[in-house]
Amino acid sequence: MTHAGDARGLSADVLGDLRRRVVASVESGLAQVEAARRFGVSRQTVGLWVRDYRNRGEGAFRPGRRGRKPGEQLALTTAQQLTIAHTITDGPPDAAGLDHLVWNRQALIDLVRTRFGVALGATTAGNYLVRWGFPLPQDLLRSLRRIASGPVDAAWLPGAEVVWVGRGRPTWCSDAPSPPVLQSVSNRGAMSFLAGNPDDTASVQGFIARLVRHSGRRLNVVVTWQPIGHERAPHLLTFDTAAAAVRYLPDDQII
Repeated sequence: MTHAGDARGLSADVLGDLRRRVVASVESGLAQVEAARRFGVSRQTVGLWVRDYRNRGEGAFRPGRRGRKPGEQLALTTAQQLTIAHTITDGPPDAAGLDHLVWNRQALIDLVRTRFGVALGATTAGNYLVRWGFPLPQDLLRSLRRIASGPVDAAWLPGAEVVWVGRGRPTWCSDAPSPPVLQSVSNRGAMSFLAGNPDDTASVQGFIARLVRHSGRRLNVVVTWQPIGHERAPHLLTFDTAAAAVRYLPDDQII
């Protein structure tokens, strides 16, 4: 299992991608200590990677020999990754027999354990999501928060946690399906996702309903686009003690 601050358990490919992202962030002006916190590695590791890049250039990102046979570099085989892609794009995690209502890092860990008997650490699971084309939670949050505030007459629950909803299309792996995905991230950086049609209000509302039930709390949900028929959708959802106020922001509110 790979723990935060320890990148030794990552595959060569995942490690090379992580190195590139860390170095790029530092070269763009991010402090090394902040890069270490953001990417879950030690401050010393960030310093070594940056120094290696400045000495060797692109060669710093090429994986070295690690004593494994070809095809054994990843914790998950290509076939297993393809199965995961099909499972996630086919439906929500509870349809796959898991005790989750939306996909997230923990749901992925549980899926890999139950299907393949492989124990992924949280950092490794997060790195697989990046490898498959998902944004880092902090990057998703930063991009979705670059919008103006919603209309003054929109529903809003005072004191409730804010969750931002976006849309994307992960690349997964070779031969994997690539349908659109609805993605959410809270102000705390918790990211969830489900395959769904971003142009269909019912699909978006279904995702939001699952988010509310999953959290068990009151949420203010900001959808950063306007799907077809959103004006007829309820802007307040309630489930027992949980509830969500929903805002749909028009494109001209993006800044």
